[in-house]
Amino acid sequence: MAIVVKKLEKIYKEKRGADVRALKDISFNLPDTGMIFILGKSGCGKSTLLNILGGIDGFDGGDVIIDGKSIKDYGATDLDAYRKAYVGFVFQENNLLDRESVKANVSLALELQSERDNGGKVFSALESVGLKDFADRKCNRLSGGQKQRVAIARALIKSPKLLLCDEPTGALDSETGAEIFNLLKALSKSRLVVVVSHDRESAEKYGDRIIELKDGEIISDSLPTDAEIKTEEKTEKKRKGLRFTRAFKIGAGYVAVRPVRMAICLLICLITFTLVGVADTVYAYDRDRALLYTMDAQDSKCYAFGKADIVENNRLAMNLPKMSYDEAEELCSLLNVERCDYIYGMGLGFGHFSELNGSLDKNDWAENTRIDKYIEAYGSFLTDYGYTLLSGRLPETVTEVALPEFLFNFFKTHGYKDGSKVLNINSYADLLGKTVSIANPVCHQSFTVTGIIDTNFVYEKQAKVLFEGAPVYGSASGADFSNDMYNIRTDAIHASIFVCEGYNEYFLENFNDPYREIVRVIAPYKGSDKQKIENIRVYTTQYGGKPVSEECGNCYHLVNYAAVIINDADRTFSVIKKYAVYAVALTVVISVLFFSYYVSGTISEKRREIGILRAMGASRWDIVKILACEHGIFTVVTLALSTVIAVVCAVLLNAAFFSSATEAVLIKFGIRQFVIMSAVALSAVAAGIAVPLIKLLGKKPVDVIADRK
Repeated sequence: MAIVVKKLEKIYKEKRGADVRALKDISFNLPDTGMIFILGKSGCGKSTLLNILGGIDGFDGGDVIIDGKSIKDYGATDLDAYRKAYVGFVFQENNLLDRESVKANVSLALELQSERDNGGKVFSALESVGLKDFADRKCNRLSGGQKQRVAIARALIKSPKLLLCDEPTGALDSETGAEIFNLLKALSKSRLVVVVSHDRESAEKYGDRIIELKDGEIISDSLPTDAEIKTEEKTEKKRKGLRFTRAFKIGAGYVAVRPVRMAICLLICLITFTLVGVADTVYAYDRDRALLYTMDAQDSKCYAFGKADIVENNRLAMNLPKMSYDEAEELCSLLNVERCDYIYGMGLGFGHFSELNGSLDKNDWAENTRIDKYIEAYGSFLTDYGYTLLSGRLPETVTEVALPEFLFNFFKTHGYKDGSKVLNINSYADLLGKTVSIANPVCHQSFTVTGIIDTNFVYEKQAKVLFEGAPVYGSASGADFSNDMYNIRTDAIHASIFVCEGYNEYFLENFNDPYREIVRVIAPYKGSDKQKIENIRVYTTQYGGKPVSEECGNCYHLVNYAAVIINDADRTFSVIKKYAVYAVALTVVISVLFFSYYVSGTISEKRREIGILRAMGASRWDIVKILACEHGIFTVVTLALSTVIAVVCAVLLNAAFFSSATEAVLIKFGIRQFVIMSAVALSAVAAGIAVPLIKLLGKKPVDVIADRK
C-alpha cells in the first residue's frame, strides 16, 4: 500500500486570534512495509499528520494519494471503508470501550467488516500480543501496557495494510514500552507501521526511517526520496458494515449505563405516553362504536330496533312507539342483513304464576312481569340468532308456544299455578306440556308449552333483580325494580313468547284486537364490525341527542340493553371528549420534548466512543444502528408498559361510568391508540437522535474524540 504525500497543508481556524498552520508544504513517499517514525516536540504537527494519513482528519492544501487515488476523491463512505479495511489505529490513550471485554473490543473491529470470527482470529490476535488469557476481562481492569496491547490486537485483527501508532508507549514504563516496540517491529515486516513519538532513542533503535517535524515542516528525513512511487489504482469490495445483532448488543449495553436517570426518564415517558394513549382513547369516543363494544362484550346475538319519538326540545326519545307495517318494511330495507323479524305487542297479560313471596307489592310485580309480545320462530330462527333450544321443540301450530329461559326461571322461582294448586317447577321438562294463557279485554288464548329457548339473557347481571328482589342499579330499595325490568324488556326479546310461522295472520283473522301492533324489528347480530356499525347507524344523524325537526321523517334507533345504559352516559362523555383533543396535543408535545432531551443527552455522553468507532471504520449507518437499537429497546419497553397502563385506565374509565355488573364499554384502547403512541415515541426518538447525531457525524472522527466544538 503505497502512500504519496504532496505539499500537504493543514490550518486550524481559531475563533479568537490568528489561525494556526499545523502542517506547511509537507511532501514524502511511504513504502508498503517497514517501520517509520515521525518525531518532533508537542505541537509540531506529527499527530495531525498521522490523523490525515488515517482518514480521520482533513487537510486544507496539497494531496494524499493512496494506491494511486487521491484522498480528495474519497466521499464519506469511501473514507469509512478506507479506515475499516486498510487502517489500524493505536492511540496514545488506547481509546478502548472500557465497559466491553477484551474479546469484545478486538472482535468489534472484525465485525465492522461484517466478518465472523469462525477461525479463531480474535484469540490469534490476542495471542500475538500475549493476552490470550485475558479475553473475558473488562478493559477497565487492565494495566496501561495491557490496554495498549489490546489496542494493537484490535488494530491487527482486520489485517490492515497501514498501522498508525500515536505515542503508543507514552504512558508506559521503559520495559513495557520496549515490549510494545518489539511487537510493532515484528509486525512491520508484513505491513507499513507509522509511529508518532518523541522518543528519539527508540526511533533510532527500531525505525527503518525517521522523519522529523518542527513547526509543521519536515526538518530531517533519514531516508528521503524524490522519486514518486509508481502505483496502480485498486478497487476493493466495500464491506457491508456492522451486523444488526452486534449493533443490538452494543446498544443494549448502553441502556442501563445511567440507571437513575434512565429510571426517571422511564417514569416520565410512561406518564406521557400513557396520557397520549388514554387521551386519544377518550377523543376517539363514538356512541355507535360504544354500542358495538358493549354488544360484543355482552355477546349479543341480535339487534332490536324501534321507531323514535320526538319529545321536548326537538330530541328523540327511546320510547316504545308502535310501527306500521310500511315503517317496519322501511326499517328492514335500511339494514344490511339477510333476515329480519317482527315482534308484535298485544297488550296481553300472562298467567299461571303463583304469588310472589317477596317484599314487593304483588300488583307492581304483576305489572312489571306482563308478557304482551310474541315473535314467530321458524326455519333457521335459532341458528340465525345464535339461540339454543334447551328442551323440547319449536311450536308448530297456533296453539303451541316456546318460552324464553327468562320466563322459565319465573316459573322455577315462583311456581306454576294450576287452579288452586301451586306446582314446583325444577326442570325444563316440568314445564313442557303445561298450559299457559294470555288475555286482554278483547281476546283470550291458551297455549301448550313445547320448548324452552336460551335467548342469551345475562343472568349474572340481573338474576338478583328478577328472582331475589334486589336491584342491580341504584339504591338497594325495591323502587328500582321497575327500572330494571324496563331495561330488560327494552329490546323485547327475553320477554316475548315464541309462536309458529303464520301465527300473526291467524291472530288478525280471529281477533279484532286494537292492541295489536309492531313494536320491534329484530335482526341477527352478524357480519363485520363495519356492517354492524352500518346497522347501528340506521338512524343516521337524527339521533344521539342531536336536534331534529318534525319534517325529518321516520327516525329508527337501536333499542336494547346496551343502548339504554350507554345513553345515560353519552352526553357527559361527549363533553369530556371535546377537551381530550387538547390533552392529546399537550401530551404529544411534552413526550417529544422530554424524550428528545433525554436521547440527545445520552448521545452527547457517548461522543468519545462514537469517535473511536468512526476511527475504527464504523460508518455513519453503523452508528445510527447502534443508537437506534439502544433507544429502540428503551422505547419498546416503555411502549409495552404504557400500553398495559393505558388499557387498564380505559377499563377504569368505563367502570367510573357504570357499575361493574353492567359490562358496558364506552371506550376501548385499540390499534389506533397504540399506533399514535408508537408514532409519538418514534418521533421523539428520531428528533432526539437526529439533531445531535447529524451534528456529531458531520465532524471528523478526530474532532469527536477530542471533543472539539
